[in-house]
Amino acid sequence: MKCVSMTGMLLAFFALSVTGEDFESFRPLEQEKLMVSCGFEEENPSGLRIGKDCRIVRAAGVNGNTGLVIERDRVVTAREIYSTLNIPDTVPGVTYRVEASIRQEGLTKVKPRQNFFACIGVESKWKDTGRIVPWRQGTTHFMAKDAPEEYRNISFRFTAKENMNHFVVLRMPGGWKGKLFFDDVKVFREGIQSTMLLTSPSTHSFEPGSTRFTLRGDSFPEGTAVQVKLMQNGKVLEQMVLTPDKNGDMTSVFSCNAVPGSAEMHVAAGIPAQKVLVCKQVFPVNFLKEKRPIKGTVAVDALGRIVVNGKEFMPVGLPADFLPLSEERCKRIADAGFNFSMNFGMLRISAEQDADHYFDKIRAGMDLLYRHNLYTAVTTAVLLDYYPYRIRKIGNAEKVDDKLETVVKALGNHPATLFYYNSDEVPEEYMDQVLAMRRTLNRLDPRHPVVTLTNDSKLLPRFAMLGDIFCADDYPVMKKGSPADLSSISEFMKQARRSGVPLWGYVQAFSWGHYKGKLTSAEYAAYAEPSTEEMRAMTWLFAIEGAKGFIFYTDPLCERIVRQSGEYNDPGHPERMWKNLVPVIRELRGLEPYIMGSAAGPRLGMEIVSGKVEAGAFQSDSGKTAVMIVAVKGAAAEAVITVPGKENLKSRYGRTENLGKGRYRFKSPAAAADLLE
Repeated sequence: MKCVSMTGMLLAFFALSVTGEDFESFRPLEQEKLMVSCGFEEENPSGLRIGKDCRIVRAAGVNGNTGLVIERDRVVTAREIYSTLNIPDTVPGVTYRVEASIRQEGLTKVKPRQNFFACIGVESKWKDTGRIVPWRQGTTHFMAKDAPEEYRNISFRFTAKENMNHFVVLRMPGGWKGKLFFDDVKVFREGIQSTMLLTSPSTHSFEPGSTRFTLRGDSFPEGTAVQVKLMQNGKVLEQMVLTPDKNGDMTSVFSCNAVPGSAEMHVAAGIPAQKVLVCKQVFPVNFLKEKRPIKGTVAVDALGRIVVNGKEFMPVGLPADFLPLSEERCKRIADAGFNFSMNFGMLRISAEQDADHYFDKIRAGMDLLYRHNLYTAVTTAVLLDYYPYRIRKIGNAEKVDDKLETVVKALGNHPATLFYYNSDEVPEEYMDQVLAMRRTLNRLDPRHPVVTLTNDSKLLPRFAMLGDIFCADDYPVMKKGSPADLSSISEFMKQARRSGVPLWGYVQAFSWGHYKGKLTSAEYAAYAEPSTEEMRAMTWLFAIEGAKGFIFYTDPLCERIVRQSGEYNDPGHPERMWKNLVPVIRELRGLEPYIMGSAAGPRLGMEIVSGKVEAGAFQSDSGKTAVMIVAVKGAAAEAVITVPGKENLKSRYGRTENLGKGRYRFKSPAAAADLLE
């Protein structure tokens, strides 16, 4: 039966009376425009710089036309071979689409460990200095798992940035030899890339008597409204038009009685006055037959906190070896202050072919964790096509959805299950697979959220759609003698906040010397171990930017790190890192009442004297206030911070002086943190 709320009916009538049309029938916001087209037919194509070992070859392109060939026929060094093509007149904030035709002959992997390569990308230079922009700020790669032997059309997008000149890079990555062929390289201006996310309810599941939902719109033009249709079994049950608030949020309720089962929210953002469609999205949702039981349910509340068995819970996790896992190691992890442990390969430890016994060892490991009050993540990401070591079969299940159903049936009811982890730094090319996995998990197990992760902030806020919770990983501590610049964390989190979804942070607790391939002992020794001070500063930056959960990568006492440390003549490294890490964890757990508080802290005033400083005020539910302060860059920093109504706060680490009347002077010689309490 079709039912429409009075509010929804009036809003829908208003929209239709203004436009006379359904939002989805509006014309697109901006017609695309071709900015660059290079088929290599001209003798000197405009904007093309041809590099060494690159050449234009007749009959090497699509259908026998001219193409660009990059060839390397010798054993290679790490250096890449490339040519570049300028993209003129880009407009900051506007999205562009790159298209090209690519194929290979005799492409052979000689050195790299990864199974994909970046054959084309967009890089950038600062307009004022001409210097190359760092990867995180100005680079977008198309990554392919396998290069085709016949021409294949590929495409990817990038967003133009302020004060940057952008250019296409056609490359043969270091560590490969053979031939790469390029043709028909084009760049289209698509316009402003608006996005829309359904940020609640948790797991996109409505319980009986609770139909409240929130949408988040990003980069909406002025005058945008959002039309929402609830559809089930091909029929529109209810529709309404919503107006975004200043943050892009829209909250409403459905008043009709959808039957238990699957439904869809068809959401279209448009400008009614201009009959322009900004963007549209379909969100599968579930109407549950019964309320989820408190015991065994991990919910996400309106403040982005997870709620375990009815109580707020701040996740503090450690990626550690799953099996073999000893009572002693579990106790040490728990005693340090961690409340969950996770392992990316946990689903791969079983050698059983029979689905009935495949999970026996896995459940035994989860039992051990739970005895020590530790939860764990079920890492379903290992089922994705992206990973060469993916699990191809569980029992008779070979399709991803069938494997997910088997996993959920076996582990979804285990008391140690905290969340599902469905991606780990996958490239844009695989986002659709990850989104499909998120939706399947939400349907199969609405009692546990899905956490997704990327290290590429340029994919935000769209990437956050792939999970109920988004986790950012950023690891800025590199080499000894190079002051740690932590500003990339706050920049990353600012992009993540645009999504409106709950946020977690992955904190660096490792030396890059363990992740740079095979090194000499001297090369390894050049990389820095994050200090307690640096890890504290990174953790607090995530908290200041809104994180409600924290994962510390990685366990310095895991088998791999212990073994490599011995090979690099540094056997004391694991225990040193553990000693650096534990105080940060215990301090963080002590700050849980503030980070998880229901009320916002007082609004701070800040005068920067030198360097870069960030600060955030938190209030516990008992009414106490704490202020986290972080010197972000690896240089001297000073700021005067005003905390309204709080004149007697004390500095925990002695870096902040009370100036009176709620004013405090913070000073630090490098990346560091202080707490006023």
